[in-house]
Amino acid sequence: MNPTTKSNISSKSSSLGSGPVLRSVSNSSTSTSMSKRTNNTYSNDDLMKAILDMQNSQSVQFQEFHVCLTSLKNEISELKNENMALCHESSELSARVAQLESKPAVTSDSVVSSKLLREISERNSADYNVIIYGLPESNSSSINQRISDDCAELSSALSPIQIDLPIDFKLVRLGNNKARKPRPIKIICKSKENAAQLISEFRQAVRSGSCIRDGLRIIRDKTSLERELLRTAHIELENRNKSGEPNLVISYVKGVPTVTKSHSKNGATGRD
Repeated sequence: MNPTTKSNISSKSSSLGSGPVLRSVSNSSTSTSMSKRTNNTYSNDDLMKAILDMQNSQSVQFQEFHVCLTSLKNEISELKNENMALCHESSELSARVAQLESKPAVTSDSVVSSKLLREISERNSADYNVIIYGLPESNSSSINQRISDDCAELSSALSPIQIDLPIDFKLVRLGNNKARKPRPIKIICKSKENAAQLISEFRQAVRSGSCIRDGLRIIRDKTSLERELLRTAHIELENRNKSGEPNLVISYVKGVPTVTKSHSKNGATGRD
């Protein structure tokens, strides 16, 4: 046989023998591809779980957003209320400013000067007056008779201590005539000297230990400012006595009624 023919037959035999080998390789590749597809495939449970997780996450985010929105609404409401209150206060202040601006301007110096002048005028008038406490009132319905009875009662009270009334004076009862206790009497003298002399003689009689009717007091008249200061001092004295402070009296310090410690043995108070 020709060598060339043997070579061709051998080549064909090799070619035919290699067929099964090629088919075996093709089957192995197909199996690997199917295995990969199986591994990359998700089940329905996995998909449902992923959807539920997403829904839960969105629900939490929505709740947080709802809380933030509610908080913002509350803050806006509070700001509105504060704004309304500020507007109301602003309106009141504006009205007050307008009211003050409509009044004539008064400086503090002018106010002080006015009070000072009024006090000087009142003190000048008060120097003519004497205030008497502790005399019973007349029951007469006639004004003239009541004045006459008061003069007689006053003379009767002063005679034992040898004090004479001024020659010419006016007498009036102070306060409402429906008062339950006797009202004080104001004596208006013709001169400051007569008033000062009556007060001085009564004080001398008190200091000398003369027998003075119970409740009888003769003091000088006071201005409105002096009465206010004295009233304040009495309130302070009462409060400090209630708190347990002993030996307190009202004394005049530079003309001003002041609560001080009593230095006298009998606890006598300062002058009214």
